[in-house]
Amino acid sequence: MKVLVTCHARAPMTRAVGGEIAAALHADVDLIIPRVVRGGLLGWFCDAWDTTFDRDTDVAQPARNLDAYDVIVIGSPAWHGALSSPVRTYIERNRRRLRTVALFTTCGARGGERALDEMIHLFDRDPLARLVVHEPDLHSGIARSAIAAFARRIAH
Repeated sequence: MKVLVTCHARAPMTRAVGGEIAAALHADVDLIIPRVVRGGLLGWFCDAWDTTFDRDTDVAQPARNLDAYDVIVIGSPAWHGALSSPVRTYIERNRRRLRTVALFTTCGARGGERALDEMIHLFDRDPLARLVVHEPDLHSGIARSAIAAFARRIAH
């Protein structure tokens, strides 16, 4: 089975979880890259605005051929308790090419479940597997078993 893990490029925790999933599945990795890089406080407010009002943002086309994969794992940080706008845009632009998906979100202490529900709603079908990783659990090591179980569900 050929698997691609893709996640938001500017979210270090999400990239770390995506990397663990990719290693467990011997998967390829492709990052969702916003074309406009927003930094500082103004960037934070612009990202919050886009996320709050479900606005699309410009993201680079996937570097990999999505049609070549059996499963695509998509990861997003939860921004302000919602799906990040770059990942929302990626899903909306590519969902017809994404046959079988597994979804994960990362969050501080809350909001990951809501962001995951938003991802599922965009696909209008159930994912092969789903996972929410909370930052304290990632740092303490508790999330490691949940990530491994998520990868096993995808592999079988």
